[in-house]
Amino acid sequence: GQALTKGIPFRWASMTTGGALQTQLNKNVGGTADSLGSDRVSYLRGDAVSGMRTRPYVKGTTTTNKLGDIISSQPQYVAKPNFGYGEASYAAYSIARETRDPIVYAGANDGMLHGFDAATGSEKFAYVPSALHGVLADLTDTNYPANHKYFVDGSAGFGDAYWSGAWHTVLVGPLGAGGKMVFALDITDPNSMDGSKVLWEFNGGTYASKMGHVFGPPTIAPFADGHFYAVFSNGYDSTDHQAGLFLVRVDNPAIYYYIDTKYGSAVAKNGLSTPKLVDLNNDRIIDAIYAGDMQGNLWKFDVTSSSATNWKVAHGTAVVPQPMFVATDGAGVRQPIQAQVGVTAAPASVAGDAMVFFGTGRYFVNGDASATDKQSFYGVLDEGSPGYSTSYGRSDLWTQSIVYEGVVGSTAARVVSNNPPNWASKKGWVIDLVPPGGTLKGERVIAPPLLRFGRVIFNTMEANISDPCQQGSSWLMELDAESGGNLNYVALDINGDGQFDADDMIAYVQGGSAPA
Repeated sequence: GQALTKGIPFRWASMTTGGALQTQLNKNVGGTADSLGSDRVSYLRGDAVSGMRTRPYVKGTTTTNKLGDIISSQPQYVAKPNFGYGEASYAAYSIARETRDPIVYAGANDGMLHGFDAATGSEKFAYVPSALHGVLADLTDTNYPANHKYFVDGSAGFGDAYWSGAWHTVLVGPLGAGGKMVFALDITDPNSMDGSKVLWEFNGGTYASKMGHVFGPPTIAPFADGHFYAVFSNGYDSTDHQAGLFLVRVDNPAIYYYIDTKYGSAVAKNGLSTPKLVDLNNDRIIDAIYAGDMQGNLWKFDVTSSSATNWKVAHGTAVVPQPMFVATDGAGVRQPIQAQVGVTAAPASVAGDAMVFFGTGRYFVNGDASATDKQSFYGVLDEGSPGYSTSYGRSDLWTQSIVYEGVVGSTAARVVSNNPPNWASKKGWVIDLVPPGGTLKGERVIAPPLLRFGRVIFNTMEANISDPCQQGSSWLMELDAESGGNLNYVALDINGDGQFDADDMIAYVQGGSAPA
């Protein structure tokens, strides 16, 4: 990787003419050697170079815009350490870094992971993963962005980790659609970034055939073997099209583990979605990891052992792993789980490790915008150990439904049913994203839910079928987390008067299109 000199946007001390990177840039987009590497280095540093792409102007100014487009990479704000580890050494570390400059990190399709000063917006540094060095010449092509490409397109995650007698803050970022790789940077002091702060770049190692495009943010956390790991899914479009989980030791990338679900094929293409790490017993050590996949499987990974070689899929056997749950549409069609799941404790009256909440649907493959498959939202119980050895599905859940959808005043609103929980014979609930009239509009869930005060809160989306790049429409849903049903109190300001009161209640005709 290459690190930028701090405080000088797009000016790389290490990216000089005559360097190794220039050698890689001595070829044009077609791969023909032309000895223009020095010019390309200057261009990528932010200079205007004759014969290379003219950058667009910042709207309303005569200044060219050197920042690439940001599409799938969600900005990540990092300030002082605040993960709450109980060790005295961490408290001291947190105090020592209390005044650390807040930085906003985001990957862009200019080949760089950027770190911007959160107070001023000026760039502290940027980093170009080595996997992209050979394609940076594309950015200088006069036909770009007509032949737009992805570079650092995934969302970074961060965390604090301890090794070699000291605490560090580490940022771990994937390339998303830009490549099949994940990188780690030591961002303990964002004012002193250089090449030595590049901890590692990981492309799957001996499991390279399992590595796909990772989009969601990796998570850094402590595990039962006494080490901190960066945890991320195997992503999408891997060579073997299966789903699995990577765990890479933050301080030593030569030590890594891959937990294989063995589910997927060239016909049923699969990949694991962003995992959710959970400490079930409040000892600040990760016990379980939950994640969905593109084939509708909800997986639980058991990482309770102090020996990492024993970490595994929680259900089934090593030879035939089993998902915890399989999401289907009621007619047996599997529903993809793109979004990260949400997890809370099981209801007080129910024996189990956790409740897991997730929506289904997909929106990143050609043709997804026009898909109208029935999608759903689920709240399912993890029964825990000894639990069950095989997966369960829709028939094991009670159902809720959307019973009213219409305009109240000037606000589009919905009401859902309120069927009571049935824990005696069921293991959770499901609500289909189908309006009362039954017309499927391609509504789906592609973002993780929030869990607040007994409510599960999530957004659905309906794509703009005529232009997938334009904004579609969306519903904000708030349901009772235990039952999946309608809340018995007001949680949304329907009439927009700034109050949450009886005036926000909806009188409706079930299945109708207008208030009663």
